[in-house]
Amino acid sequence: MITSNPLFVSGGTATTGLNSVAGYKLSNTSPALNSGIVVSNNGGLDYFGNIVSNSIAPNRGFFNESSTLPITLINFKVNQTIDGALLNWQTTSEINNQYFSIEKSVDGQHFKIMGTINGAGNSNKIVNYSFLDKNPEKGLNYYRLVQYDFDGKSSVSNIASLSYNLEDKDLTFSMLLFPNPAKERVNISLKGVKKYPVLLNVFDLTGHKINSLTMPQTNEQFSLDIQNLSSGIYILEIKDFLTNQVLGSTRLIKN
Repeated sequence: MITSNPLFVSGGTATTGLNSVAGYKLSNTSPALNSGIVVSNNGGLDYFGNIVSNSIAPNRGFFNESSTLPITLINFKVNQTIDGALLNWQTTSEINNQYFSIEKSVDGQHFKIMGTINGAGNSNKIVNYSFLDKNPEKGLNYYRLVQYDFDGKSSVSNIASLSYNLEDKDLTFSMLLFPNPAKERVNISLKGVKKYPVLLNVFDLTGHKINSLTMPQTNEQFSLDIQNLSSGIYILEIKDFLTNQVLGSTRLIKN
């Protein structure tokens, strides 16, 4: 029990204390800081959705402020596809993440918002995101993500760039799987491939690469053995072997 002044930065009210970080926030010299009891499985979140450590004594106050970054972002990249510029990124953890704003620039300095995608809120698992820019500019395109918390705070990602070739947009690439769903083997039919070899990547829905095969033949149809795959949904991706350009992807259902 603390009998001395807890030294709030702002005393707040019953309303602001429960609904705003401005209410009942502890000062740096407060005796309530790190004076709580460590519980090995204490549920994880304070009143504001911040993750509470299970190894460090929590603050004995309404707001346990966290210095943890709101998200851990990995693999932010952009690739040219038949349909446009495809942005992909992953997070390995999220805290209070409301949404992403996707922004584009042609000079790397002045960015415009193209769209938004909802975040996962709080997560400690890999989450995959994607966004398609259907109208990239010829030449260099610069992309960045702005992540917004539920409390209005934001953080900006690094910039990913793509040199877009309009001539490649006219390709009529297509990929057809049959049968789909499949149990033992699936036939893959490709159309519009300019040159071989191509690279076939198989991913599960968490973004983990299960298999990678090089297809050197110019035959536009081949068969893939999937007997070793567990039942579920997988992503099959075709890339140009030399340029690493993503030509297309589709879903496979394994029975």
